[in-house]
Amino acid sequence: MKESLLMKVLYELMKNARQSDRAIAEKLQVSQPTVTRARTYLEKNYISEYTAIPSFPKIGYEIIAITFVKTNLSLSPEERMKAGKKGRQWTLSQPNVVFAAQCNGMGFTGLMISFHKNYSDYVDFMKKCRNEWSGAVTFQESIMIHMREEQMIKPLVFASLIETERNVTTLNSQKA
Repeated sequence: MKESLLMKVLYELMKNARQSDRAIAEKLQVSQPTVTRARTYLEKNYISEYTAIPSFPKIGYEIIAITFVKTNLSLSPEERMKAGKKGRQWTLSQPNVVFAAQCNGMGFTGLMISFHKNYSDYVDFMKKCRNEWSGAVTFQESIMIHMREEQMIKPLVFASLIETERNVTTLNSQKA
């Protein structure tokens, strides 16, 4: 299957994952079975999940926090591994944490993105973080994003990642 067609189908799904294969086929001027095969391939190899992006303030989340941490490098490798495993398990158990990863830059070694109903909820969460990570983390700092519409410049959407056809990066080049 041509990579350019796969990318076009992927982009259509990024614009609106609820549209039917028939609707995508009409837009791309290909057959519906071709789109179905492309979607199946993409879902198997490139799409991790489908999700709705709600209006976060309307469902009760006023704050998104991006928290950066510095791990305690004075711990032995065994202690760091044990602390990392414990921290990973704790982070995975937190329903308001939507993303967490190791990182490099500005002296930080990890980050997480979390959603909070209000400032009090955020403060309580950060206290839990400090208690859970004491000893393993030497520093943590957050950036809070207030999700009021008047403060947003561009809402969180992934359709904006879509490039014009002449700027498309092929799927194969991302495998390398």
